[in-house]
Amino acid sequence: RILQQTGGHYIIGERMHAGKKDVEEALSKRGRFQVIRENLHVKEAIVGDGEARKRYVIAYNPDEAARDRMKREQIVASIEAQIDALRQEANEAHHKKACALRAHPTYGKYVRQLKDG
Repeated sequence: RILQQTGGHYIIGERMHAGKKDVEEALSKRGRFQVIRENLHVKEAIVGDGEARKRYVIAYNPDEAARDRMKREQIVASIEAQIDALRQEANEAHHKKACALRAHPTYGKYVRQLKDG
C-alpha cells in the first residue's frame, strides 16, 4: 500500500497456497485461461473492491500439472505398499514405522491415522 500511495506500481510473484481467503477467492473466479504458449496458460482475477482490491494473474502449466499428477500417483502407490507391509507386523516395530510414515516430509501429508489404528 505504501507503493500505491506514492503512485507506484508493483508486481509480487508468489505461489498461491490454498487456505488463504484471497487466494481461495481468486482461484474460484470464473473465466477462461488464455493460451500464451503451449505450456503457459494465464487468467486474471480481481479480488476485493476499491483501493484494497488485488489483481491476481494465475498461471497454469498443463505439462507440469500432468507431471505433478503422476508424481502424486506414485507417492500414493508407495504409501499403499508401505501400509500393506505395516499390516503384517503387529509389534513395537509396527508403531515406530507407522509414526515414521506419518512424520515423513513427503508421505506425511497423504497419511492420517484412523480411530481404529
